[in-house]
Amino acid sequence: MPKPNRIPEPAAAHRTCCHVTSFREKGCRVVLPKPTDEALICISGTEYQKHHKANGRLCDLSIFWCRDPDRVAMAIELKSGNFDANHVRDQLQSGADLLASLSSGCASVKFFPVLTHSGLRTFQVRTLDRVRITFGGTRYKVTLQRCGMSVESLAGQA
Repeated sequence: MPKPNRIPEPAAAHRTCCHVTSFREKGCRVVLPKPTDEALICISGTEYQKHHKANGRLCDLSIFWCRDPDRVAMAIELKSGNFDANHVRDQLQSGADLLASLSSGCASVKFFPVLTHSGLRTFQVRTLDRVRITFGGTRYKVTLQRCGMSVESLAGQA
């Protein structure tokens, strides 16, 4: 079992290849927490795919954070403009699967699938309201956040 304030080894192994300390993509940004020792890893989907030759869809950002007393995992997809809800679902599910594999050995992880956007149409909100992402055997509703969201404030809802 990992130490309380330390990310699990499978996730820590990506600190040198895929970890980012700031994130902006598609005209949208996410405010990341300040790194605290070995308690946080933010994996860029693009960097992960490049370094690990991963095919298929992957969310833009996968975060694993050990925040006393919680362990928080977030699969985050950034969108501006039009998008296909099925693609968002596939990308977030791939991120959830990646995070599940990286958090092996953790007894309890609070998971958030997040779509960060610059604005949504009513039909997009309705469609996304039906989307569920599976993590650790539990199905989660997608959390909708505006561009510029703070990971720290969302994790505070854990």
